[in-house]
Amino acid sequence: MKKLKILLIVLFTAGFGACDILDGPAPEQSLTLEEVITNEDGLRNLLSGMFNTYQDSDLGGANFAILPDIMSGDVSWTGSFPSYQQVHQFNQDAGNGEVSQWWSNAYTGINTANLIIESVGAIDDPTFSTEDQNDILGQAYYIRGVLYFELTRMFGKRWGATADNSHPGVPVRTAPVKSEPDFEDLPRGTVADGYTRAIADFGEAANLLTSSVATSNDGFATGAAANGYLMRIAMAQQRFDDAAVIAEQILGESYSLEGNIANVYSESSAEVIARVVQSIQDNNGVNGSLSTFYASTSLGGRGDAQASPAYLAALDEIITDSQQTNLDALGHTAVDDRATVLLSGNATLKYPDGLNTADDTIVLRVAEVMLSRAEALAEDTGLNIESLNLLNEIRTRSIDVVDANGVPQDETVIEYTLADFATAEELIDAILLERRIELGFEGDRFHTLVRRGMDITSASGISSTAEGDRIVFPIPQSEIDANTAISEADQNPGY
Repeated sequence: MKKLKILLIVLFTAGFGACDILDGPAPEQSLTLEEVITNEDGLRNLLSGMFNTYQDSDLGGANFAILPDIMSGDVSWTGSFPSYQQVHQFNQDAGNGEVSQWWSNAYTGINTANLIIESVGAIDDPTFSTEDQNDILGQAYYIRGVLYFELTRMFGKRWGATADNSHPGVPVRTAPVKSEPDFEDLPRGTVADGYTRAIADFGEAANLLTSSVATSNDGFATGAAANGYLMRIAMAQQRFDDAAVIAEQILGESYSLEGNIANVYSESSAEVIARVVQSIQDNNGVNGSLSTFYASTSLGGRGDAQASPAYLAALDEIITDSQQTNLDALGHTAVDDRATVLLSGNATLKYPDGLNTADDTIVLRVAEVMLSRAEALAEDTGLNIESLNLLNEIRTRSIDVVDANGVPQDETVIEYTLADFATAEELIDAILLERRIELGFEGDRFHTLVRRGMDITSASGISSTAEGDRIVFPIPQSEIDANTAISEADQNPGY
């Protein structure tokens, strides 16, 4: 029962640890489990612990972004940590620390969410309002959905790898483990099981939670964030009509595209729909944050993760040959802020606080929703003016056209028209290129390549198809050793 004891110890360490992300009651270290789950204050402590687990560097605080990034081909890993270097080279094994911690911490968070979900309705307290119950439930459903989604898409092969998506995913547990009799070794579910669970959880969260910029910037889950994940799942499943509808719904919320892309990464951005909050007091530390890995040494970081030659080459393709010809004829220059304001050499400036490691992790923002709707509409309806307008809005937000004296000029010269595309596929290629640059260093590129069935070449030079064995994480050896329902025969191919 060693595994159960570890799980329960971690649960209550997380459940009563300090966490800035939620404003709840002071931790009460002496509470028993029964006392915790029978009053609102105890549930909010558990909720705080659940978010504390989620914001850890092994999960949403860093690795949900950086591990896919260093596999995508757009980010070079130059650091000395061998566990990251192995992932960068598609050479991780079942003992890789980053992979193992992703798995174990995710199931710790899932168990806390399960406990909250089961307990909310059982509290007999007339002062525990329906609004508060819905908020706590919605937050728990959201985090459980995120964790199952991220587990399934990294430890199982892509959606569509088998006709019925019956290929192996991860164990799906929805009943909480509160004591030894509750514990049951579970086999791997299918990828279909994992996606079904995530869809149901995000659906519940979307119905229970409200949406606001303030809530998003505080690090809480919102209905819009839950819908954002439903959009991502629809894109992965190539349900483009559904993805377009969900994206349109999100764009009708209170969020808006920032006029200046540099403002996106502020702590009060109206563009951010979901974020993981980091602060000087409560962050992932000097060896676990995106700021540490991405910020240059001059900014206090390690500079381990840098823009690859492939990313820089793609940045040069943003202005097409015909657009450049028109610019040259006018004597004008196009300046892309994503290359000037958000890059310094090969280092991104999206996470510049290497000294305090207090940069928030951006999980979802309006630009992704716009680009997803543009792609989904092009897939569903072919060449269309709305996809074109969405694409151009992203471009003109970041690309300035100036004359020889630096005076701003008409930006229509770098906008696309429908005449620029002979087919919908050409329009989609332009949207994907824009997405690659716009969402660079935010963990998106790898998943875009996988969901579209495109080949992947890490910046280390190792290549794979979208259904290759080594771009899927191995089931941790610690899980195989402890779980009687998962054997070496159940390990992912290639390990």
